[in-house]
Amino acid sequence: MPGKRIFVYLKPGRPHVDTVLRLLKSSEAIVRGYFPGDLPPDLKPETNGRFQLSNQPLNVGKSLIGADVAVSHGGIGTLCQVVLAGKPAFTLPTQIEQTFNSYRIREVGNGDWIDRKSDNPEIQQRFQNFMTSDTMAQRAKALAEENAEFGDVPFVETVCDGIEGVIGD
Repeated sequence: MPGKRIFVYLKPGRPHVDTVLRLLKSSEAIVRGYFPGDLPPDLKPETNGRFQLSNQPLNVGKSLIGADVAVSHGGIGTLCQVVLAGKPAFTLPTQIEQTFNSYRIREVGNGDWIDRKSDNPEIQQRFQNFMTSDTMAQRAKALAEENAEFGDVPFVETVCDGIEGVIGD
């Protein structure tokens, strides 16, 4: 884990968020990301240190360029960007859609996730395995290459065209 660059996109008040943030802060990793809420005193970001979280939204695509891995809730928009960037994902899903996405990421070998019922020893073990897995990193790169053609799809335009097609002109 030393020197790994971790992109974080998490929200407060969700199960296990503080636990994972504590694991990140106590590691030797360089943590950068988005967290729109108040953090407990022991998790306050360091202005010029290894642990920096912003309460302002970030450009996920640009933030992933310098990252080795990503930690998020597993929402489809963020997770698609993580996959296309070739980064392994560790997720803390908060709803059914994110759980399905997270399950699929684990199934294809591109990351791991924890559910609401996970206890601290399980969280620590899964996170440690995730952070040290060369296999997940290799699979993430391969998955990005396999799906590279989707990286150039203009997402907003495609969605708008689809909506307009459904409701008519």
